[in-house]
Amino acid sequence: MHTLETPAGVVKPVNRKRRRRLHQSRRAVWTARIVVLVLFLVGWDFLRREVVAEFFVGNPWRVWDILVDWVGSGFIFDHIGYTVSATVLGFLIGTAVAVPLAVLLGTNRHLYRVVDPFLNAGYSVPKIAIAPLLIIWFGLGLTPKVVLAAAIAFFLVFHTSVAGVRDVEKDLTDQVYLFGGTRWTVVWRVILPTMVLQILNGLRLSFPYALHGAIIGELIASHNGLGYLLASARGTYNMSAMIAALIVIMIVALTFVALIDLLQRWVPSTR
Repeated sequence: MHTLETPAGVVKPVNRKRRRRLHQSRRAVWTARIVVLVLFLVGWDFLRREVVAEFFVGNPWRVWDILVDWVGSGFIFDHIGYTVSATVLGFLIGTAVAVPLAVLLGTNRHLYRVVDPFLNAGYSVPKIAIAPLLIIWFGLGLTPKVVLAAAIAFFLVFHTSVAGVRDVEKDLTDQVYLFGGTRWTVVWRVILPTMVLQILNGLRLSFPYALHGAIIGELIASHNGLGYLLASARGTYNMSAMIAALIVIMIVALTFVALIDLLQRWVPSTR
């Protein structure tokens, strides 16, 4: 039989064309993003000058001045560090509890049916409703923010992870048992590698919400953090400062989501 062979000289031009198209596509996307941002700023400036009082919508140029001042003085970094510490600690604690529990319940249907109503009851409670209770229990320090972030991260990571466990094909686990594998072998060799994508998706989804939990705690009672900045600006009716704090929060969230996206690319099973 004859096999078709692609000349080596043909592959390089094709790869160059693909890279060129990819580069052009990225450039078009970034150009469109910049255009959208410019139009948004122009519309915002027009709105505050011609339609609505600046008191209600802030001033984009004032927001920029505030951000430059915060960064230049280093003022903002202490607050970012406080909020990120609470978020990351809560995120790690919630994930460390959620993943093993998802494996345990996902591989044991009877136990899952017993626990499921209690998990759904906990998930249905608005986390902002338990924030005052946590502050009474743990005070005004970092702990209630960490607990609130952990609670939010736990439920989101748990549900995506347990779905990943249940998506594992039964034939694969049966084959492992057939060749003498143990329950631990099934978990380590089959379930965990299969559910990596779901875990990472859960992490990507849960981090912004864990950040929300930490900020909610700071909004209610704190002397530090981005939530405290929001509350402080609200207390003085400084709309521009409130918007500046919201922009910082968005930048922090997007940074960590981008890091998780990079992690997804590095994990072979997610490619």
